[in-house]
Amino acid sequence: MAETHSESTLIGRALQECQTKASAFDQVSCIADGFAKIALDWALLLAAVGTLSMVLIELIKSLFMARRLYHNLAVWAWFRRCPEHRFALFCWLKQHPTHEDARRECLELSAGEFRDARGWYDQPSDQLFSQMQASTNVALRSWPRYPNFVNFLVGRSSWGRVNETSLKHGEGKQAPEEISSAHLKRNSDGGKVLEDLGSGDSPEYFLAQRRIDTLRIYTEWRWARLNQLAAIGISALLLIAFQSPKTEGLCDSIMLGILAGLVAPFAKDVATRLSSLSPRR
Repeated sequence: MAETHSESTLIGRALQECQTKASAFDQVSCIADGFAKIALDWALLLAAVGTLSMVLIELIKSLFMARRLYHNLAVWAWFRRCPEHRFALFCWLKQHPTHEDARRECLELSAGEFRDARGWYDQPSDQLFSQMQASTNVALRSWPRYPNFVNFLVGRSSWGRVNETSLKHGEGKQAPEEISSAHLKRNSDGGKVLEDLGSGDSPEYFLAQRRIDTLRIYTEWRWARLNQLAAIGISALLLIAFQSPKTEGLCDSIMLGILAGLVAPFAKDVATRLSSLSPRR
């Protein structure tokens, strides 16, 4: 049984053919040529399956608006999640504060309106977060007009707790968000000189920028991992559906699907570079 199985594999057949050579040099040369041919065949197979899987993924994302839904969910979870918990689902189940007013102010500045931001969500991540960075700067420079968004960004910083000691006469203990909002309201109504929180040397400016950067990095990382997992699954399904002599069983198809999924992002990058080299009309 072992001899029959070895003869059924490509490597086993290559070794059997090389054993018929006369000299040791011819045998080594034959083995090297056989391995090179096998490696080339596998590389072509993985590149073809990886490219096809990425094409199917792009088609699925376009038809089912996956990018728009993903960005919508990512921004919603960012505003829904409280600092004490990592996952927004837990905060949603526990009915924690939603920060809906802060999300509306952010969408008004970033997308122009909060009722219909589908076009804004449908952008690539770099464009979406660059506009979000710009809206953050505007909100910090005119924070009395957007107190909820600014309070969400820097409410738990030292600036947000600036009047904590003056609230001892109040009823109960207020949260940092309420302290910050009250401080914003008093300064905007009292005719005081407004502090520019959007300047480059302001600690609140750096805090807000780092929060947006952290959201962008994690959102892009998770999107790339989801695309790669989808490429692995689609590649395995393609190899199972179109059986070839190189994929003789289910385990072979799954392993090749994993390899093709790993190759798929590189195939997409090559296709993107080639398309960028084409002459513009």
